Amino acid sequence: MKRIIVILCTTALLSAGCGQTRKKQTMETLMDTEFVDESANKSIDNEHDNNTINEQNLTIDTFSTFPPEIDGCSCYFSEDSIEFENEQYIFMYDLWQVSFVKINGVLTKFTRIDDGNDEVHFSDFKTKFKNDNYEIEIEFNAVVGEGYESSLIIGRIKLTNRKGTTITKTMYGLCGC
Repeated sequence: MKRIIVILCTTALLSAGCGQTRKKQTMETLMDTEFVDESANKSIDNEHDNNTINEQNLTIDTFSTFPPEIDGCSCYFSEDSIEFENEQYIFMYDLWQVSFVKINGVLTKFTRIDDGNDEVHFSDFKTKFKNDNYEIEIEFNAVVGEGYESSLIIGRIKLTNRKGTTITKTMYGLCGC
C-alpha cells in the first residue's frame, strides 16, 4: 500500500511541473500539429513590415532566455512565426502580474496595472503593464490554434515611453501551461 502511495505521489509531482522544458515541448508540439494555419502565418509576416515606429531610438528587441519569474502557466510572443520557431521572443507574461520586454537592448520588467478580469479569454484580451519609464498595452486578437492547455495567438504590443514616443508591433505566440 505504501508503495502505491509513493508511486502516485511521485507521478503527481512529476506531472505537476510546468517549467521551461515543458514550454519548449508544448511549443514544438503545437508547431508540428495540423491546426497551425499557414495563411495566418503569412499575414503575420506581412504585418511585420507595417509596424509603427515613431522614433528610431525606441526599439523592442528579441531575447531567448526565460526570466526566472516566467515559470509555469505563461505567454511568450515573437514578431512572427519564424522568430517564434527560432525562440526569439519580444514579450513574455506570467499570466498574472509580471511581464518582460527587451527595450533598446535591456530586458525590462513590467507590472500589470489594470484591474481587468483575471480570467484570460485569448481571442479578446487587453491589459496594460507599467514600470518607471514605460507603459505597454497588450491586445490578443485571434486564436490561430489550440492544443491541450495552450493556444497559439495573434496580438499586438504597444510600447510608450515617458515622452510619449510609441512603437507598435504585431505578436505571434503561445499562451498556456
